[in-house]
Amino acid sequence: ETAKKMPLDRLLIESESPFMVPSVYRGKRNKPAYLHATVEFVAELREMSLEDFSEAVFQNSLTFYGIDQ
Repeated sequence: ETAKKMPLDRLLIESESPFMVPSVYRGKRNKPAYLHATVEFVAELREMSLEDFSEAVFQNSLTFYGIDQ
């Protein structure tokens, strides 16, 4: 529910939780290489294209870290 209702410009995706693995990788230790599964899941949950959602999260990351592009 939170991922669906949170304003898009406030949403970031991370992979720091070693034991909260995307369901497609259940039984394995989490790692950054699995981040795509979380991005795909949240994009679908929000009924957005993967491209649009990915771009929004990328821009949010740049803003959060103060990176000019």
